[in-house]
Amino acid sequence: MHFKSWLKSFDVVGKDEDFGSVDDALIDEKDLTIRYFTVKTGNWFSGEKMYISPASIESINVNDEVITTDITKEEAENAPRLEGRELIDRTYETNFHTHYGLNPYWTGPGVWGTSFTARELAAQQPVAMPEPEEDSKGEPEIYKAKDIIRYEFAAQDDSFGQVEDLLIEEDSYKVRYFVIDTRKFFGGKKVLISADWVENIDWIKAQIQTNVTKEQVENSPEYLPEIPLSREMEVDLYSYYNRAPYW
Repeated sequence: MHFKSWLKSFDVVGKDEDFGSVDDALIDEKDLTIRYFTVKTGNWFSGEKMYISPASIESINVNDEVITTDITKEEAENAPRLEGRELIDRTYETNFHTHYGLNPYWTGPGVWGTSFTARELAAQQPVAMPEPEEDSKGEPEIYKAKDIIRYEFAAQDDSFGQVEDLLIEEDSYKVRYFVIDTRKFFGGKKVLISADWVENIDWIKAQIQTNVTKEQVENSPEYLPEIPLSREMEVDLYSYYNRAPYW
């Protein structure tokens, strides 16, 4: 199992064009999964944001910090635009997925609909795109990774740090861990909190609430970003908190 940070500043290349670099990641509230990356492009894209679905990503080279997609320059130029709107709604997503020939992630039982991984949305036979629902119940709740960084993390009894980074699971693009900087509380120690232990995200207060205690966090295994996260480290973490592992 491999994990990556949220890939800010990685270069994004297509079949026939270097598109730019990752500026942000858009994460849905329900599954805490990256649905789109926003890309800072050059003048050829008229200064507008370019959106990339994980389903269009062929590979990620962590060492060279390069994301390779199957998108052509023509496809990118003709992709649906938000036309000045700030929020992605289901109508835009429907048009976006239709344009790129991607099956919808929002229909089906899994994080990626009927697929196990994001990439499978591009490999499957295209299905008829469902009509957007008329009420707000079918609308996505999508938030920027940039906004989540520096959110306060609160335990059952007190706050204990701020979000410094997100660890994203390979292939699923799901947030598996929040990297928490506890500098103000425990002298700079960094710890991992599983996304499974999050009870609520208060987008107004910029606070993430978890069901662990401050004392548990203080004595938890330290996370060192320079050491790749291994399954053994995950086992130790879940064992310490006495939680059933997600795998």
